[in-house]
Amino acid sequence: VDWDAAKADGVQFAFLRAGYRGTGQGELNADDLFQRNVSNATAAGIPCGAYFYSQARTEDEAREEAEFMLQQIDGKQFDLPIVYDLEVSDSQAGSRVSDLSSDQISANARAFCQVISDAGYQPMIYGNIEDLSHIDMVAAGQPSIWFADYNGTPSTNQQLAVWQYSSKAKVDGFDHAVDANLLFRQ
Repeated sequence: VDWDAAKADGVQFAFLRAGYRGTGQGELNADDLFQRNVSNATAAGIPCGAYFYSQARTEDEAREEAEFMLQQIDGKQFDLPIVYDLEVSDSQAGSRVSDLSSDQISANARAFCQVISDAGYQPMIYGNIEDLSHIDMVAAGQPSIWFADYNGTPSTNQQLAVWQYSSKAKVDGFDHAVDANLLFRQ
């Protein structure tokens, strides 16, 4: 990614993937480009947040993911939240999370967000209407919301911090389509 070109094209902030849990065996994986992207985006003057793609089945696994996330962050300061990304709607039959109850999903979200908050970072939850319908935000600790909805206007009455309105944006500095987001508040 050419972050200077992205900045010149109007990019005002970025959420960068720090890692993910595999959907099959559940192994934890760091994103190989995370450290480089954080350094280069920050050097270009782009405020950053970070996210972890979760496949946690239990609160213990969610806490393990949050601790893994903190290892990837390695004490760096971020201008934007640290995000829990559990996409239930993206789950394939037989994935690790396709059969979880809403109570378990909410408990996992709370466990992840609590570890992140205890470490001094602002937690956030990412999802679309289907994903968020499985999370009791009060039970999850009322984190801010990064909402994905590509249908013209957000289809929720929840207060949003970020709205992802496209997955097909063309931005200088990227050789592929990227997600486009509006930041409402930090």
